[in-house]
Amino acid sequence: MKKKSNALPFLISKHLCVAVLLNQTVSFHARLNSNINVPVGSTLILPILLNNHGNAYDGSTGKFTAPYTATYCFLATTEDFINGPRSVMALVVDGKEVDYVETDGPSYGQSASVHAVLRLTVGQKVWLNVPKDNNYFGAHSTAFSGFLVDHSQ
Repeated sequence: MKKKSNALPFLISKHLCVAVLLNQTVSFHARLNSNINVPVGSTLILPILLNNHGNAYDGSTGKFTAPYTATYCFLATTEDFINGPRSVMALVVDGKEVDYVETDGPSYGQSASVHAVLRLTVGQKVWLNVPKDNNYFGAHSTAFSGFLVDHSQ
């Protein structure tokens, strides 16, 4: 009879412990502070930081900079406004669109989310871009978050 391996929980806890011991905790959650219209081609800047462990997200530029070569998870969500224009955003890595989402607008409170799990190298930047005109983003329903998943080589 083959013995069942308990290696997976050990590996997961090993990586988490190593990350904590080396002070490599990275996570952020940012949102808007007011309703805004954003011009096409602009970075969507979410200046309100609810957390920013590792200080990798810059609320003044709206960009996350990878502090480690690692795997990260990102999620962004938005909602359009009653009888207003749509919300359109793209998740971008170093200027290249990774994923894209938009609401239909005009409507009542349609929401849309975009997410990705990405392997980044030190210094790579991730942000939200506005690829189309006529965009509206609501203050409490537009957010961007990310966290380090795996720091292993």
